[in-house]
Amino acid sequence: MKKFYLLAIILALSVNLKSQIHWTKHPGNPVMFASPAGEWDEVLVSPATVIYQDSMYHMWYWGGDHREHIFLIGYATSPDGINWTKDTLNNPVLKSGPEGAWDDNSVITPSVLFRDSTYHMWYSGYQEDASSGYTARIGHATSTNGVDWMKDTVNNPVLDLGPVGSWDDEDVGDLTVIHDGSEYHMWYIGVSTNTNKFHMGHATSPDGSNWTKDSLNPVLLSDLIWEKGRGFECLMIVYDGTVFHLWYHGGGLFNWKVGYARSLDGVNWIKEPDNPIFKGTPGTWDAKSIVGTAIIDSAHIKFKMWYGGNSSEIDNADIGYAVSDTRVPWLSVKSRVILDSTNTMVAEIDKDGIIYIVPDGTSPVIDSIIKYKVASADALALTEVHLPLTDLSIGQYTVVAVSNLGFVSTNPVLLRVVDDATPPELTLATDTVKQGNTIGATSTKDGMLYLVIVGTDADLSKIRKQPLFRDSLAASANIPVEFATSDLNAGNYWLYAVDIYGIISEQPATVNVQSGSDVVKENTNEGISIFPNPAKELIIIETNKVGQYSIEINSINGQLIYSTRMDGSSHQIDLSSFRKGVYFITVKYEDFVTTKKIIKLK
Repeated sequence: MKKFYLLAIILALSVNLKSQIHWTKHPGNPVMFASPAGEWDEVLVSPATVIYQDSMYHMWYWGGDHREHIFLIGYATSPDGINWTKDTLNNPVLKSGPEGAWDDNSVITPSVLFRDSTYHMWYSGYQEDASSGYTARIGHATSTNGVDWMKDTVNNPVLDLGPVGSWDDEDVGDLTVIHDGSEYHMWYIGVSTNTNKFHMGHATSPDGSNWTKDSLNPVLLSDLIWEKGRGFECLMIVYDGTVFHLWYHGGGLFNWKVGYARSLDGVNWIKEPDNPIFKGTPGTWDAKSIVGTAIIDSAHIKFKMWYGGNSSEIDNADIGYAVSDTRVPWLSVKSRVILDSTNTMVAEIDKDGIIYIVPDGTSPVIDSIIKYKVASADALALTEVHLPLTDLSIGQYTVVAVSNLGFVSTNPVLLRVVDDATPPELTLATDTVKQGNTIGATSTKDGMLYLVIVGTDADLSKIRKQPLFRDSLAASANIPVEFATSDLNAGNYWLYAVDIYGIISEQPATVNVQSGSDVVKENTNEGISIFPNPAKELIIIETNKVGQYSIEINSINGQLIYSTRMDGSSHQIDLSSFRKGVYFITVKYEDFVTTKKIIKLK
């Protein structure tokens, strides 16, 4: 029988890949309320497991009262997931144990599976402890009908505390269990006595009663700022056959929010960068906190969620309902999207399927995609695919993904194949200029140069907009341009070169604009005149002292263009062969040197 770790493909997941699981709350929320005063669940109801079976939704939830602050497990049914009926005849269907038992105070967060004609429930049991308050462990119970439960009197608690000093030596609970076809897998919250940190662990079992904790525990840490009120609580994991989807609660008492993570093996997890992904709506019944979730995978098309919510710092909650967006594949192109035929496009999707390149404008339906494809590659979920572009002509294309279930990605990516996709290179005449002087810069490709503040990302949408943008100039390949500095404050700035296709220079060039008092004065000689400047064909150098002078002209990139010696006090230089642009002329005589900028016109 195949083991769980052999079924999974162990890969590093990209942090840049968004989950794209968006939720829409039901407009008629809440869909189930706490009971009237005097009932066992008068103060709080929170969902833990929902199963769709025999055309009916079955919910196991936990609830409590104001009188004894004891929490127990109840059962409810619904034909549509919205209109619920509590089992008032049998509720609560699972109660706490007798005084002195390991679960003598409360039983909460049930995780229920139906296998081999038997319902299995794993639950968090709390024992009142005079020294530490309450201690949580995990128990197991079985039922033939989901209502009448028999606790495991032989093995309970089936998952106990870790040894003293371990990461889970104070509490274990808030669990979720799945069966992968060969064995059971449990994810649970563990708490350390020494650190009081809440982290997630993993365990496996052949029968649901005898569990082995994972040697890699804890497999997920509560290490983000929004999670650290009390760390993790109330886990919910759904396995869709490829990816393990985890929803967990983080934050603090009366301020719980829901985070999301995904894994291919159940051990190595990547959290959603935009966490928390689900929280209360201000001004409504769930404004303050989200208290527990139950989530199912509906026909691999959508996720459905039932969640507890409250609106105040009072230990109360009702149950709401939300539905995710359609389970279409999400496409991520991880290479640049402006390439030439010598390049390889790198892409990734979050479901098994095929990545296609089609001519831009192709209808986004499967028949058209297959008919007009110019390149394609099979893709495993969350695995990079490399598509060579050797056979593609110059032009615009669309990249789309189709899952193995036949869903087409709704976020097509525009790919441009150009004749030269090398990034432009940018050079500066000098990396330090005085306020009032110009910044000379040259790009190796036609396009634009952008002057921006330091730290601006290499993203056109940011480079071109305030408050990051400072100035821009059109640029021809290898022709210098000049940025004015009169309106710039002293300090460092970045320059980016962008070619006509939108390809950005790989690294910005840094230029320092200094105030007058910060700049060392150059060695000048008032007796030297260079004119006309700008010049079209001829410049004249005159001095007030007869002697031997060395003359050099350099391009803005520092390349020596012209050199000569001048005997006397006057010299003419023919510029007719020079290209239009900015040059620097240096005149040396005995113990002094002076450099001046000249501009060659057409």
